[in-house]
Amino acid sequence: AGASASDRVTITVLSDTAAPTITLLGDNPMTLELGATYTEPGATAMDDTDGTVPVTIGGDSVNTAVIGTYNVTYDASDAAGNAATQVTRTVNVADTTPPVITLRGDNPMTLELGATYTDPGATAMDAVDGDLSASIVVDTSNLDTDRPGSYRVTYSVADLSGNAAAATRTVKVLARPDYAALNRVILPEVARTLADQNVTAIARRIEQARLGASSPGLNLGGNSNLAGIVSAQGRAIFDDQFDLTQLLAGSDFVLPLSAAGNAAGSAAGSASGTGVGDGSSLTLWGAGDYRNLDGGDEVSWNGDIFSLHLGLDARLNERTIAGVSVSKSQINLDYGNYTERGAATSGDYELGLSSVYPYLGWTSGKMNLWVTLGYGEGDLHITEADPEAQRLSSALNLQTLALGASGILMETGITTLRLKAEAMQTELELEGGEQIAALDLDASRLRMTLEATRAQPLDSGAQFESSLEAGLRHDGGDGETGAGAEIGGGLRYANPNSGLTIEAKARILVGGKGDYKEWGLSGLIILQGSPDGRGLSFSLTPTYGKTASSVQQIWQQGLRDELSSASQDYSPRLDLRLDYGMTAPGGRGLVTPYSEMTFGDNGNTYRLGLQWQIDSLFDVKLITERRESLDAAEHRILLKGDIHF
Repeated sequence: AGASASDRVTITVLSDTAAPTITLLGDNPMTLELGATYTEPGATAMDDTDGTVPVTIGGDSVNTAVIGTYNVTYDASDAAGNAATQVTRTVNVADTTPPVITLRGDNPMTLELGATYTDPGATAMDAVDGDLSASIVVDTSNLDTDRPGSYRVTYSVADLSGNAAAATRTVKVLARPDYAALNRVILPEVARTLADQNVTAIARRIEQARLGASSPGLNLGGNSNLAGIVSAQGRAIFDDQFDLTQLLAGSDFVLPLSAAGNAAGSAAGSASGTGVGDGSSLTLWGAGDYRNLDGGDEVSWNGDIFSLHLGLDARLNERTIAGVSVSKSQINLDYGNYTERGAATSGDYELGLSSVYPYLGWTSGKMNLWVTLGYGEGDLHITEADPEAQRLSSALNLQTLALGASGILMETGITTLRLKAEAMQTELELEGGEQIAALDLDASRLRMTLEATRAQPLDSGAQFESSLEAGLRHDGGDGETGAGAEIGGGLRYANPNSGLTIEAKARILVGGKGDYKEWGLSGLIILQGSPDGRGLSFSLTPTYGKTASSVQQIWQQGLRDELSSASQDYSPRLDLRLDYGMTAPGGRGLVTPYSEMTFGDNGNTYRLGLQWQIDSLFDVKLITERRESLDAAEHRILLKGDIHF
């Protein structure tokens, strides 16, 4: 059949004309360090009809070994041949790493004041340009070696790509060490002790004159007889503890130079009741003195001071004595923890001093007054522990004025009041040196001891005694200062008919430094046989705290030493003794077997002994001993013999 118009078909043909779209992955632009590895990030292309289509990469080949700008292109087409718009990635190969500066020498660096600064130099290395050390610019414009302080020296350099680097050296300009702080701590204590050694020797000599000491005398190491000297020093040598300094420190002598004059003077003194003659005889005397000092507040230090004194005096009249004392002193100390110039140091501290002390004393039968004015010169040496440290020196001088009184203030019947008092002012001038600062220091010391005793006879033939003692001291001026006092008292009953003695003591020591306190209580009961030692004897001694008086310690060595001592043992203690004296076989002397026991918190001690007093010249002891501590026991057997001349 034929087609009609109503049967016409329309065909529409569609064509693909849209191009894909390219999307880059990664950075654009991209920067790479010279020499780095280039990794292509890639790209994606999407087409509306075909979906994901391949991407063609072209353009420049990226060479990371050569600085420059590289263009990488990205193309894509779909199946219909529609090409995407080309996309370009810019890749920059550049040098962005600055050089590395390395300082030679110390950093920080220290210089003494006024020293010339010599730069130790530096090196600069760059990954691209290599060694740039010659291009380093050093800036020392802020450094002033004539003024103490902390300064910065800067180093700068740039590579050919303009990458800049900088470094800084700290330079500390230090003042020369002057040891002023060290000397302010140590020298006042040394000055007080040196002056005190001289004053003590002179006061002792004037007290000897008051007592009428006119015959030769020798005390060597604390012993005044030949037997004691030989025995003590023999034991020291045997125990390998002999020390010549310690021996001389505990020694003194008196040597009258005119026997006739002394005899006449003694006779005149006895007649006048003063104990001092009116002759003009000369007396030569000498003494040694050893002290140990230490400190630990600002600077830790310790050491010893040894002095030898030699004096000559004459009696001007029955009450007046005038003389002069010369002394040679040596001080050896170690110091540590001393901070100066930003570092803690230690070292040796040495001082030698020669002094002369004219003195004048007025004496009576009960009292003596004295005054002395001294002057000494010497040298101070400071050496740091560093083996390369030099020995620094400075001259110094010491001036001292001291006066004192001692003797019986009052004596009325059964009551006696004794006094010992001193006032001392000393000034030390340190001249200074190239590295030791000049200093003027002063130190003072006031000391007084009062002792009151009362002895009351009883109708039974016994005697009742009471005593009260007070020691006072104050140190002023430079260095360590402070005050301290000790008060003590006692009661004593003694009956020679029954051999019974009962005693009680109490004391307290109070120091101004560190609120130090020390106390003690003690008792004593003795029941003795016959006066010649025969018969049964018994003693009981309870103690609690530290009962030994420290008034002499305060007086001689100083409150400072006492307060720095180790903590005291305040545990109770009990001492018992039982003995029986009887005539030795054959009537040769006295034999006394005895037992002793000591009980305390620190342990117990038991002794059994036998003493044979052959005569007044010789005695022998045989002792067995057991000592018990918390964790052990010790046993000993001792045989001792003494010869008396």
